[in-house]
Amino acid sequence: DKAYEVDIDKANKTLFIKVFWPSTSRKKVVIDDKSFIVKNKINFYSISAFRSIATRSYLVGHSLRTVLNGITNFDGNVSFFSHSLGAQVTTSTFIIPDKSLFKKDTILFKYLSNNRLHQNEFKEVKLFLNAPAMPGVLSFPKNSMDDTQNTRWIIGFNPTDKVLRKTIAFIRFGDHNGNTRLGGNWENETWELKDYISKINKKGQFEFIQTGLQYDIFGHDFFCYLNQPLFQKHFKDFITER
Repeated sequence: DKAYEVDIDKANKTLFIKVFWPSTSRKKVVIDDKSFIVKNKINFYSISAFRSIATRSYLVGHSLRTVLNGITNFDGNVSFFSHSLGAQVTTSTFIIPDKSLFKKDTILFKYLSNNRLHQNEFKEVKLFLNAPAMPGVLSFPKNSMDDTQNTRWIIGFNPTDKVLRKTIAFIRFGDHNGNTRLGGNWENETWELKDYISKINKKGQFEFIQTGLQYDIFGHDFFCYLNQPLFQKHFKDFITER
């Protein structure tokens, strides 16, 4: 509300809810006489720990699904915005990812599959996944997508985001568990998802936009994206559209 003009009447009729979840993202504060920056601490530990963090994100999504299923007689729209790994939280709230992503976690997959979302309670569900730290095609299996007729997805990708590329000492780990393929467009994962969505006749529900450019990328954190003109435009369109 500080950065964008908002219709007061519409704002008064809109309920904004911030969701915090226990990821293990670690930060390093850099302060000098010219700047104040919070940087992601990327190391081999954080890469290897991604699987357990991802599991936690799926469980949080399952919890949100339970909350949404408790909403009845609601004649309105619901919008979700997520950043980075939050995309897995948001996505798993509405659909069940492909079983192959869970590998040996068959109990977790079964647990997530036993609680479908009752989306017919909402007129429209709109989701903006910015810099999604998650796989592409495997996150949107057709059997789950068939239950999302009133859902619109905005995929904000950024191949210049160093965290999504997971570059350490000039070695890229973007393909590790496929966990940032979509947001970083690793090996054209974003476009593969676009083609796949077209094949399963869901093209009208998806929009793909680039939210960062090489010359104005400051970092991966959400507040860094808020300072990028390209992201600002798309974010403003998202929060003001009715």
